[in-house]
Amino acid sequence: MTPTTLDRGLALTVALRLDSPHEQCAAWIESADRVCGRDAIRPWLCKRHETVAKRRLEKEVAQEKAQAEKARQRAEKQLPAREARLARIDARLDQIDPFRADGNADTAAMCAPLSQRLPSDTRIAELARLHRERDALVRTLRTH
Repeated sequence: MTPTTLDRGLALTVALRLDSPHEQCAAWIESADRVCGRDAIRPWLCKRHETVAKRRLEKEVAQEKAQAEKARQRAEKQLPAREARLARIDARLDQIDPFRADGNADTAAMCAPLSQRLPSDTRIAELARLHRERDALVRTLRTH
């Protein structure tokens, strides 16, 4: 019997290391402070420890599913707040960025003298922060 990746993963749920021959059970017995060492029916696992490993794996998969469901519910609950924040950011960008192509750009601002069109360092920093936050929100909303 040749060990597969599945066998290795299953064995690692009950074993500390897999450096022993795969014909012997490599499961760690905590109460006895030793490795099982019985003949393996599956690479590195005897019948008893195969059952334990499968149970642990099923429990872990169930926990991951529950966590994913909780995360989905949290994201769904936060959706209106994120959309409202995106609307506020867009409104502020329309207000302070006269050359914004995707908003209500003030085309008359392009006719103003260059000295009046140059934004201050504070305005540039605010624009950068708002654009970063907007991009992050758009990515988040696109995935949900």
